[in-house]
Amino acid sequence: YGVRWDEAIPALLERKLNEGGGAPARVINLGFNNEGAFSFRPTLQDFEYLDYDVVCLYEGYNDLIGDLAPNTAVYRHESAVFRLTGYFPILPLALREKALLLRHGGDLSGAYAASLSDSPAPTVFRPNIADRTSATALEAAGAVSTSLSRQLARLSGEPPSATTAPPGQARCARPWSHYCEAIYAATRHALERGKAVAIVAQPSKAQAGEQRHADQQRVLAEMVARSFPANPRVRYVDLQGAVDLSNTGLVFDGMHLNPEGNAIIAAGLVEPVRALEAVLKDTPSR
Repeated sequence: YGVRWDEAIPALLERKLNEGGGAPARVINLGFNNEGAFSFRPTLQDFEYLDYDVVCLYEGYNDLIGDLAPNTAVYRHESAVFRLTGYFPILPLALREKALLLRHGGDLSGAYAASLSDSPAPTVFRPNIADRTSATALEAAGAVSTSLSRQLARLSGEPPSATTAPPGQARCARPWSHYCEAIYAATRHALERGKAVAIVAQPSKAQAGEQRHADQQRVLAEMVARSFPANPRVRYVDLQGAVDLSNTGLVFDGMHLNPEGNAIIAAGLVEPVRALEAVLKDTPSR
């Protein structure tokens, strides 16, 4: 968010892991905007062919509402193309966002805010005829792509229902039972396939969400300690204090990190990932 791909946490982590020599590391970003912990297990299943070694579960903000309104989004599964081929087409989204940029004078955040608001603020920017024509053409192309996806949906069937672990295995109280069950399910899934897992706490949510985020992570850490005691292939990595989210030199908006903030998180993941890699090398079954 707000950075180039090579300034995001996964790319920076890969670079840092490869600075010391040794076996080359590849870090792949499977995150999807606005998905929560519920998506972890189906995502690991979808991309099992990557034969990954270490899984980093880095999420928390998108589940702060808790059991009141569980986040069950698995957006790739909504795509008929993805369900048929395993490939998620980015073209429709790219066309839509380019059209929004033209219609809103380059302010994509403002465009999304206006589209989501029941009573959007008046649009100050008025695109010229060339921008309006270009935007209309892009929207038409996006509509064709969407129509093709709907036709493919008849072949692919309904989206599969993504399930987590049977209720109660994580044994977390409300309002974090759904969140804990999702983390537990993804961790068990990875462990059963001989992988290692880093369960990472994001930087402490600033201002109004700070106490709720701290409570969420306290319950999660207790669940990890209770469910995976002394398991060397599971690490809870606490990065809540790694970045001050009120520091505008590291954070765009109180949550999303800029390249400097991302570099701090990547540096904080190097030791846990290397330690988990070492554990895997020492495991006879691998």
